[in-house]
Amino acid sequence: MRKVCVWIDHSRAVVAAIDDGEESLENIASNVGPHTRAKGGSRTATAWGPQAPNEEHARERRYGHDLERFYLEVIRHIGQPDELVVMGPAQAKQELKAEIEDSLLREVHVVLETADEMTDPQVMARLRSFEIN
Repeated sequence: MRKVCVWIDHSRAVVAAIDDGEESLENIASNVGPHTRAKGGSRTATAWGPQAPNEEHARERRYGHDLERFYLEVIRHIGQPDELVVMGPAQAKQELKAEIEDSLLREVHVVLETADEMTDPQVMARLRSFEIN
């Protein structure tokens, strides 16, 4: 029986697992960097003329691809769990759940929980107390 608990935000993930009584804990850094907004474009001298490009779309795509690579790395560390709980303070947990549903783990029932910043021992303690109802 493999139980896995993931605490995640856009900067890092903590993957705690209990596999037949053996506990493991891994920290994964995202290396995504901050989500920055592009500076505004500039208009031409012509009134109502076209706006110069500002690289916003390219930055958004690059940020999205970096996050997707991070989520796939976390999924690789999850393995094949029988029970899985994903926790985190913001939308990263929902984005990870969407990636899990698109991966080979789509049959695994994922329980989402909102949680503030947690230490590694707190994540492991939450995993030990986790039971699917």
